[in-house]
Amino acid sequence: MKFSPSNALPAAPELPDHPSRQLVPLLVWLVALVTLIIAPVEAFKWYRTPFVGALFEPNHVVSLIDGNNWAAKAAGVDWPDRLIAVNGTPLAAEADLAPLLSGAPGPQVDLTFEHRYSLTTFVVHVPLGRVSFYDFTSLFLVPYAVSIIFLGLGTWVYGARRRMRAGRGYLFFCSALAGASAAFLDMNANHSLVRLWIAALPATGVALAHLALVFPDEVTWVRRWTNLRYLVWLPCLGAIALAEWQLYNPADPWAYIGTWLDNYLLVSVAVVFFFGLLAWRMRASRSAAVRQQCRVILFGGVLAFAPIFVLYFLPTLLGPEPARFLPLIYFPGLVVFPLSVAYAIIRYRVPELDQFLQRQVAYGLMTAAAVIIYFGLLAVLSAVAGQRLAANDPLLVALALFAMVTLFNPLRSGAQGLIDRLFYRGQADYRRVLQAFSGDLTTSIELGGVLQRLLSVLDETLSPERALIYLYDEDTALYRAHDARGLVAGAQTFDRAGALAGRLSEMGRPVYIGDPSIGQAAEGEWAVMAAEGLVALAPLKTEAQLSGWLALGPKRSGEPYSSDELEYVAALAAQSALAVENARLFVNLRRNYLATVEMKNLLDDTFASIASGVIATDQDGRVTHFNRAAEQLLGLSAASAAGQPYQACLPGKPAGLDEMVAQVRQQGRTIAGREMVLDVPGRGQRVVLASVSPLRDARQVVNGLTIVLDDLTEQRRVEADRERIRQTFGRVVAPRVRDRLLSEPAPLHLDGIRQEITTLFADVRGFTTLSEHMPPEDLFALLNDHLTLAAQAVLAQEGTIDKFLGDAIMAVFNAPDAQPDHTLRAVKAALDMQARLATFHHAGGRDSRGQPDLHLGVAITVGEAVVGNVGTPELFNYTAIGDVVNLAKRLQERAAPGQILLSEQAYLRVQTLVRCRPLEPVQVKGRAAFEQVYEVLHLVEDHT
Repeated sequence: MKFSPSNALPAAPELPDHPSRQLVPLLVWLVALVTLIIAPVEAFKWYRTPFVGALFEPNHVVSLIDGNNWAAKAAGVDWPDRLIAVNGTPLAAEADLAPLLSGAPGPQVDLTFEHRYSLTTFVVHVPLGRVSFYDFTSLFLVPYAVSIIFLGLGTWVYGARRRMRAGRGYLFFCSALAGASAAFLDMNANHSLVRLWIAALPATGVALAHLALVFPDEVTWVRRWTNLRYLVWLPCLGAIALAEWQLYNPADPWAYIGTWLDNYLLVSVAVVFFFGLLAWRMRASRSAAVRQQCRVILFGGVLAFAPIFVLYFLPTLLGPEPARFLPLIYFPGLVVFPLSVAYAIIRYRVPELDQFLQRQVAYGLMTAAAVIIYFGLLAVLSAVAGQRLAANDPLLVALALFAMVTLFNPLRSGAQGLIDRLFYRGQADYRRVLQAFSGDLTTSIELGGVLQRLLSVLDETLSPERALIYLYDEDTALYRAHDARGLVAGAQTFDRAGALAGRLSEMGRPVYIGDPSIGQAAEGEWAVMAAEGLVALAPLKTEAQLSGWLALGPKRSGEPYSSDELEYVAALAAQSALAVENARLFVNLRRNYLATVEMKNLLDDTFASIASGVIATDQDGRVTHFNRAAEQLLGLSAASAAGQPYQACLPGKPAGLDEMVAQVRQQGRTIAGREMVLDVPGRGQRVVLASVSPLRDARQVVNGLTIVLDDLTEQRRVEADRERIRQTFGRVVAPRVRDRLLSEPAPLHLDGIRQEITTLFADVRGFTTLSEHMPPEDLFALLNDHLTLAAQAVLAQEGTIDKFLGDAIMAVFNAPDAQPDHTLRAVKAALDMQARLATFHHAGGRDSRGQPDLHLGVAITVGEAVVGNVGTPELFNYTAIGDVVNLAKRLQERAAPGQILLSEQAYLRVQTLVRCRPLEPVQVKGRAAFEQVYEVLHLVEDHT
């Protein structure tokens, strides 16, 4: 299999074909085709109609288009005057003008017009005639021929690229453009196709914006969210709807003008958007093919729109009057733009039109500059003279000619330089490039920098569509492909012993892929290179070995590489080979250095990051290493500790350490786990766990010691705090509950769970009255005596004391631990409270204080509540919340001194175990219903 340098690149990837993707562009194409069929019929109908010397837009508004010696225009009729009557016959907005003109009684007609702004009317007397063939050609035949070309281009590209979004978008664009061009005359004459023209104009612009999103390559967000590209159609649909609505507005016949201007603006924005994206891609894209496609289209756009811009828009903006619109000149030039887009879609290489396009663009820029100079002089001289000068004033013409003669060469050089900077690399001075490249290599030792500079020079001078550098990889023993971004993932590799590498090493010169001198042995590897889109190779060879080779794709111009260019490539390769080899050696050197540094840093970091304090000594006991943890523990810096005896670094001379060191030196084994106290200045006493180990070298000879100190101070402090918490918490809850809460951190979260509990409220009766005439110290002691008895009774039944509320206590059962007999436990606790209080009174509690006996009123309820921690993360309380708690509080308020009350639910739980006496139902605060309550008498004998 042979390959030549003219092999084309593979086509762009195509999308899977689907009928739904073809429907819309084909419908638009069909509408354009129907328009091309109808347009000639309407045009020749108008051509045979008597002509009054003016064209009319919808609502019979005079058109801006002018011709040679048109009667109505010559009589002073101008845009936006509106024709309202012919020979006195009123003319409706949508009426056909042709019958009135054809039926005119004589060769002349009276036309009545209305001014838009003053709404005054005036009558002109004009002769009827026939439109000239020149005007008919300019207004219809040329735009119609251009529309046929547009539709033909769209059909051609669609046939070749219908599976690409660009191909379908281009068909839509060309079809809309063809419809707008074919209906150009009708929009100013018969108005049979005006509604189609209204839709075609914004559709053309938005189709161009849509095409910009997907061609030459899709923008990032379209590639990610493909349907978002249809968002650009929303303003188009809105503009079409508004224009169609305002076309024949009886309230304002000129209303359509504003919507048309909006359509023109929409098209202008779309064109700017299209060319803006092209310019951005041309500068930012990494694909040479994409950049060159952008150049081709930009050239075509400049050639297509430059005449309109230079001859129409600039004079209109700068001159005293609007310039004349010349369809005969402007429409043919527009063909260049879609033709350039078609070429860019169909092919990926630049034709031999570059020089022609370059010259044309330069001349276009010079023409634009000349127009700007001319009208600029007109504006300046008019301002100086204080009156508007005519455009053909001799003084103006003379000054303009003088300025052009003076500025011709600078303008031409500037325009040519601008074109070269924007679109071309210019003709490369190979000697200058090689000298500069050689200088760059002397200052670059980075392999990536050498490769990037080499590829950059190749792109600037030869402009290949693709360039790769294959370099030998010592780790894999293969030649691997690199581009400007680095190693090319997934690219084919080549063996060092392969035929291709062998022949390139022997020949030492650039060759085309498929060169017969290489031999048939390398044909398989040639095929691999050709499949990558490469056509020429240049070896990177030193005296030692073949470091690799340059692989070039075809030139963007499509020409093969000349012998001079191959010699230039050979010189670049020769200069690069030594730089690549030096860079490779530097990479290996740096890799070994970094590996050594990394190992050292790893050891240092490991030593420094050890949480334990580590002190290494030599055989004489002097410190050689002192890690960060030892610095923090002992309050010494490593610099001050180095070289000192280890005893000088350990304040307080901890007992037992010297004995441990002596034993390690004698026995040669590690001694670990001895706790001792260090008196560290500024930090107080620190509890440490000391270990001593022998330090051996590579020959296992002991040449020092390692002392490891683990700081246990905080651990011992935490243990003491935990024990203090245990003791404190044990005074509030039962020991079993305390141990569970301390061992399981989960219950300490600020949340709660719904569960059934038994609630007990006990209140010291008569305490408030007693406090009025009793010293506070005695009152406080008396209250603590009574609450202590109540708390002891609750804890004895493994209840949880929720809180103390002044002279009252609240306790819950069945939380946090489950207690199947929680209600019985609460009853037993209440009875125990009363019994303990009675014992306290009989034992002399009353006589010791000289006060009357105090009794407890107790209430017990059962029900569901939310139980958990309430408060803030820093301070919270384990409690129960719910109606069952409120009820217990209210019942307790009704309990008499020494009385124990049960709610009905509590009674039902213990009715077989406790003797109770029913009381009258009571209504507690906050409840509408009466609550049945029971008084506890005593336990059944079996449960005493």
